[in-house]
Amino acid sequence: MGRTPIMRPPPPLDEGRHSAFLRSLRALFLDRNLFSGPFPDILLSVRDLRVLDLSHSHLPGPLPPALASLPDLVSLRLDDNRFNGSIPAFNQSSLRSFNVSGNDLSGVVPIIDVLASFDSSVFADNPALCSAIVRKECASNTFFPSAGSSPAAAGAPSPGTTTAPYGGKFLPGLVSPSRVSRKKGSFSLYSC
Repeated sequence: MGRTPIMRPPPPLDEGRHSAFLRSLRALFLDRNLFSGPFPDILLSVRDLRVLDLSHSHLPGPLPPALASLPDLVSLRLDDNRFNGSIPAFNQSSLRSFNVSGNDLSGVVPIIDVLASFDSSVFADNPALCSAIVRKECASNTFFPSAGSSPAAAGAPSPGTTTAPYGGKFLPGLVSPSRVSRKKGSFSLYSC
């Protein structure tokens, strides 16, 4: 006789009642569960969290942008869930292990050094993701979209712009081609 999984969210943590637990939490492994409901926001208040593994847990919804502000995060596994929307700009220099493959994420993968240091396989099986990091050109001008432009018209440079690698555009005075850093076949744009 097999076990029947119970599809329900984990019990809520009351920050007041569990504050000592939350302050001491450094690693949390909740992989291979059948959770329902969005990303548990209470985890975003655990400032000393170093390892978070929610992989294979059937979690739906968007990834909270505040995940990218956990300062000491070393490992983040969110693969094989039902997350959708965009990938936050994870720029923690401490991040050494990262995986968001097997979700329904979409849009441009932020082109920053931390994310560019990972192999493209950590973004696999998210068909609507694009950027140099995932080696998939975006359908439209994703760097500087202009109002009313169509994806077909996005390929033609507008007056006063310079074409950048992978179909992007540089606007005069904002970013110059000399501010593009190439690393392992990808590139990064740095703000001026």
